[in-house]
Amino acid sequence: MTIAAERRRERGYARARQPQLNAELAKLDRTNALVSVAHAGVYLAQLWFVPLTVWWLAAQGWSFYPLAVLTGGLALLWQASRLRALENLVHDGAHLNWSRRNKPLNDVLVDILVGAPVMQVVQLYRAAHGFHHGGFGSVLDPCMKRAVMKGEITRGNPLFVRVGAALGILPELAFEYYRSQFTGTKQGPLRFVLWHLLLVLVPYSLLLGAPAAALLWITFWGIPFIVVLPLVRALAESEEHDYDKEGGELQATFTNDGPIWRTFVHPAGDAWHAAHHVRMTVPAWKVKRLHRVLAQHMPEYRATLD
Repeated sequence: MTIAAERRRERGYARARQPQLNAELAKLDRTNALVSVAHAGVYLAQLWFVPLTVWWLAAQGWSFYPLAVLTGGLALLWQASRLRALENLVHDGAHLNWSRRNKPLNDVLVDILVGAPVMQVVQLYRAAHGFHHGGFGSVLDPCMKRAVMKGEITRGNPLFVRVGAALGILPELAFEYYRSQFTGTKQGPLRFVLWHLLLVLVPYSLLLGAPAAALLWITFWGIPFIVVLPLVRALAESEEHDYDKEGGELQATFTNDGPIWRTFVHPAGDAWHAAHHVRMTVPAWKVKRLHRVLAQHMPEYRATLD
């Protein structure tokens, strides 16, 4: 492999030299483990209580069945989007954005709260993800390899075309993801089983009984994780970058902050992915503020929003 082949793409923006901007960015860089835990807790609470809400509606009698069915159908997508939020928070933790001064604390919190429920280990994620930022646009960039799996999924194509293309390779996407989790240390799958057993199945069983708990887990955790989440992940990753777009890293990275899109496809700060690539040291719960600061002070960033 030649040095040229390994060279990353140009960044596409000038490093900030404005004292006011640099001061604001330094403030945004500050981590707060308690806030990050609370941020994760919002998504975990939604994941945990939505299945119980659907169960309660179904238990109210025949008149509530249509509402329960409708709510249950929407809950599959909702649960998958909340699981995607946990994946995005693993990514946040990989950048030490939960606790930059205390890496062991950062990694323990991330692994227990958001890594285990989605079968991820932050240390393993960090090792691979570093090549994305350090070698953006080069043959070392793992995201560039994923982006070319299916061109019809990429940003710019009509949504129905992208969803159809993603559905067509859903088994391939899911298999590749889980294959990677079951090779190597097996920490992810083991933690996944223990987390869901202790924090979902046992409490649900105490509340509703074991059969109902198993049914709720399969319907509102298992199916969203195995079937729906890969589709959400494929659409999300296809919208983060376009490696064929002219310009630098910033020009090839996108903001997807429409209200529906940032709720269901790009939660937990991922909607402002371009801002993250300009300043990856800002925690997920402050990336929206980072986006506003960059739009105000950085012309190259503002131009990507036009």
